[in-house]
Order: sequence, then C-alpha cells, then structure tokens
Amino acid sequence: MHHPPFACGIGFMDPIRLAPDDARALDALLRQHPNVERVVCGHLHRAITVRFGGTVAWCASSTAHQVALKLTPDAPDSITMEPPAFGVHLSRAETGLVTHCVSVD
Repeated sequence: MHHPPFACGIGFMDPIRLAPDDARALDALLRQHPNVERVVCGHLHRAITVRFGGTVAWCASSTAHQVALKLTPDAPDSITMEPPAFGVHLSRAETGLVTHCVSVD
C-alpha cells in the first residue's frame, strides 16, 4: 500500500497517513487473517518497521531523497539527501519473510 496505516512520529507525515478510521478497519481485518506476513508501505521515504494488525508493517526507503528523521509534532517539512535505498524480501519456509534494506551508492 502507499500511505502507511500507522503514525510514524514524523510530524508533517503523520497527518497524511491512511485515515484513522480506515486504519482501524484494516487492523481488525488483518487480525482475522494471521497468515499475513507483512504489510508493505511507501510514502514515508524512510525504512520504518512497526507492529500493526497482528503482523509487521514495513515502510520502504526511497530510491530518491529520504524524509528527514525529525520526531517532533511541529517539525517543518524536510527532506535529506541520505543514500537512496530499496527493500529486498526473501521468503523461505524455515524463516518466513525476511526484509533487507539495501542502500544504493
């Protein structure tokens, strides 16, 4: 999904997450399906991991700029030119889903 269903603590990004009522509905739906391994999101331009809906939600880094990591409610909109990155997901029966964040030079 694009907009994450959770608040991440970055003040200017949290208001544009999935609407809270929709996030609660998705949380309830996921809890009915314990076979869901991961909810993969974008939009935040940072690698972020959180428990959500009885599973793990993961936001991918950006392949361009990253959103600055400013964990205050009043932080101004800010990007940073940290290295671009992407996620690689490896699924194996013995480990389940393993996610790697790979930086690009």
